[in-house]
Amino acid sequence: FNKTFVDDIRGWNEICDRLHIWDYVINYAHSIMPFPNLYVLKPNIQFFINNGVTGIYEEACYYTKGSELQELRSYVMAKLLWDPSYDTDKAIDEFCAAYYGAAAPFVREYINVIHQSAQSNPDMHVRIYSPPTAGYLTPEVIEKSVALFDKAEAAVRDDAKLLHRVQVARLPIMYTQIALGTEASFAEKDGALVQQAGTDPGDLVARFEKIARAEGITRVREGGPQASLDAWLEARPKQGRKLDLETLQSGDLKVSVIPGLGGRIWSATYKGRELLRKVGEPG
Repeated sequence: FNKTFVDDIRGWNEICDRLHIWDYVINYAHSIMPFPNLYVLKPNIQFFINNGVTGIYEEACYYTKGSELQELRSYVMAKLLWDPSYDTDKAIDEFCAAYYGAAAPFVREYINVIHQSAQSNPDMHVRIYSPPTAGYLTPEVIEKSVALFDKAEAAVRDDAKLLHRVQVARLPIMYTQIALGTEASFAEKDGALVQQAGTDPGDLVARFEKIARAEGITRVREGGPQASLDAWLEARPKQGRKLDLETLQSGDLKVSVIPGLGGRIWSATYKGRELLRKVGEPG
């Protein structure tokens, strides 16, 4: 994936003596979602240095507080830019012990779980705009992460400052749960989509919002629709939500769209045969 970029850097090194890098080190489309890149920071920096780079700017989350492991990533980058030989595990361990107190072992194990999930697949390439469906946020990973954060919160429940830090570190898993596994389900009824009983993620969304507000989060991504926290929260499913459907037909092709969701297609049939596979249906 990165071969052409590597070739470019090596080529520039051959023809110039002032080479600076502006790097991107977070997910700009889902700033709170887990982004397991802590172990690629050091080899990237070393690659730059070994190929004539004399200036490196690591652009992380400049537009809001509360992005994924924001303080930890900044600490690791600062250590590596000061001393490119610094051990990444040592930096992570130092930060977790100082920042999360008694919860550190559980947060540290969570970091391992997320990174191992991405690193275990040699064909996986996580990009700076990868969605929650990228593949490394499996149900098993989420389940392990939830259990670890339950233990982490319990370990510091009597210290308000440390508890808040742990809860902020947990937001990426909550964000993923909301995006992947706990969105409301709907059924078609009388020309509209009606939310089904027992599928409301409101409690999780409410908890997410409470922690996010306390941290001062203002955006969940760099730009685009629903970039602000307010807009993103407003778009989450509400209890008993109803969405109108509009039907468009041309000959044997019939399409039902949802105007309230920007014209998203709900159903597409040709001669009565459904062309779309609903989420959760077998392949």
